[in-house]
Amino acid sequence: MSETPSGDGWNGEMLSTPEAVEVFAAQLRAKLRPFEDLIRHVRRDAEAMWRETPPAEYGPFEARRKQKWMSAPLRDIENALRDAIEATQALPARYRRARVEIPEARRAKGAPTPALGPGAARRTAPPRPAAAPSRPAQPRRAAGRTFLDSLRDDEERSA
Repeated sequence: MSETPSGDGWNGEMLSTPEAVEVFAAQLRAKLRPFEDLIRHVRRDAEAMWRETPPAEYGPFEARRKQKWMSAPLRDIENALRDAIEATQALPARYRRARVEIPEARRAKGAPTPALGPGAARRTAPPRPAAAPSRPAQPRRAAGRTFLDSLRDDEERSA
């Protein structure tokens, strides 16, 4: 088993059952929540400090604008962590749907499971019928010769 940078021992091969995915998602949520709380705490403290001690060279409006501008990256990090935590909620449900429920429903209907691999057709709609040409194609003539005449001449030269 390969060790990950966090030392928890998880790798992609271990996510082969719905239960394992649920455990992984729960562990990941547990690791992300403290970081979200830390960033929220630091951001609130920094905003309060920046609000109460603005630089003397800034007026009240500019000081407030700079305080919001400086705290925006912390707010973005906090929102990204919150989004990541929400995504860990969706991970087990998507896995269960894609790897368990859909294949079971197909087997129950007796439908063949599509084998999508290299070179497999990925088209679900029936192919379109070829459009009929609006007028019959005329052979091109170059100085009184057709295209086929040119090809025959090329073949004779190469032979």
